[in-house]
Amino acid sequence: MKLKGLLFFIFITFWLITGCGDDEGETSRNSNGEDKIFPVEVSYPSVEDVPYILTAVGSLLALEDIDISSEIEGKIEKVLVDEGYSVRKADLLVKIDDERFVYRVERCEAVLKQTQAELANAQLILKRKKELYEEGAIPRQMYDDALTKHDSALAAVEGARAELKLAKRELKDTKVYAPADGGITKKIVSGGEYVKKGTPLLTMVCTNPLKLSFTVPERYVSQIELGQEAKVKVKAYPGEEFSGEIYSINPQVDVTTRTVEIKAYVKNENGRLKPGFFADVSLLTGVHKDALVIPETAVLILENKSIVFIVQNDVASRREMRMGRRLPGKIEILGGLKKGEMVVTAGQVPLYDGAKVRVEKKPSRGGDV
Repeated sequence: MKLKGLLFFIFITFWLITGCGDDEGETSRNSNGEDKIFPVEVSYPSVEDVPYILTAVGSLLALEDIDISSEIEGKIEKVLVDEGYSVRKADLLVKIDDERFVYRVERCEAVLKQTQAELANAQLILKRKKELYEEGAIPRQMYDDALTKHDSALAAVEGARAELKLAKRELKDTKVYAPADGGITKKIVSGGEYVKKGTPLLTMVCTNPLKLSFTVPERYVSQIELGQEAKVKVKAYPGEEFSGEIYSINPQVDVTTRTVEIKAYVKNENGRLKPGFFADVSLLTGVHKDALVIPETAVLILENKSIVFIVQNDVASRREMRMGRRLPGKIEILGGLKKGEMVVTAGQVPLYDGAKVRVEKKPSRGGDV
C-alpha cells in the first residue's frame, strides 16, 4: 500500500509540474479565467571579444641528458657538486689537479721564447747572406743554407706555439664547468681518484629550457603554428602560469588515437619546474570579436536543444540557440539571437511560446552580464 501511495504521489507531482497534461490553455489562465502572467528577470546580451582556447594535458621533459667526461688524464682534486644539486651554466663542477699542467705551460712558454730568439737570429743571418750573395761575395749555396735555417727556425716557432696552445687547453680542462642550466642526477667520481681522458665524471639533465610534450586531436592541428605561445600550469604551483613556445608539430598523426604530438620550449630560468611534471596546457587559437554573450542561467536544455526565451512587448517567445564557447557564468551565442533582444534569465522554466510575462526589473540596454 505504501508503494502504491508513493507511486500515486509521484504521478500527481509530475502531472502538476507538466501542466496537468498537454492542455496548455489551462496553465495559461489563472483561477479567474484571465491570462496568467509570469514574473521573470531579463537581461540584454553583452558584446564581448571571446577568446578561443584549446586545452590539453602534457608532460615536462628535460631538454637533454648529458654525461660530463674528463678531457684530460689526471687526479681528481675536488668534486664541488653532488646528486640533486641545481647548477647554472658555467658553474665549476669538478677540479682536477693542475700542477703538472701548469709546469707544462711554463715549459712551453720557455720553448717558444727560445725558438723566437733563434728565428730572430736566423732572420738577421739570412738578411746578411742575401746582401752578400747579391754583391757576388758568396756562392748561392751559402745563401740557400741560410734560407733553410731561417725556414726551420720559423717552423720551430709555429710548433712551439701549437704546443703552448695545447698545454693551455689542457690546463683549462682541469676545471670542468656546467655546459648548461640543469641538475646533477649522478655523481660518478670522488676526490682523489685518478681518471683518464673520456672517463665519465657526472651526469646532468638540462632544465632551462624544459621541453613540453602534449597531443591535440587532429582536427585542431590547422589552428596551431610554430612559434605560437603555450600557457602552462602545474599542480606544484597552483595559480601560477608559465610560458612556452611551440617548436615542433609532428607531421604524422597517431593512427590509434588520431592525435598529433606538439612540443614546446618552456623557460625555466629559476629551476622551479622539474622534468616529469604533468602540465595543463592552453593555446589561444583565435578571438571572436564582438560576440554576443548571455548569462548561462538564460539557457534551458530541452530535447537536446539549447532554448532561450525572448521577451518582446511583455510576451515570451521560445527560440533555439546555436551555442559557442562557455565562459565563467556566461555563454557565447553563435546564432538565434540579435543584439538588443531581451532574454529571460530567471523564471523561464514554466514559460511557453507566447506566454505573457511581467519583467520584474528591466535592465539597462547593453546588458548587465
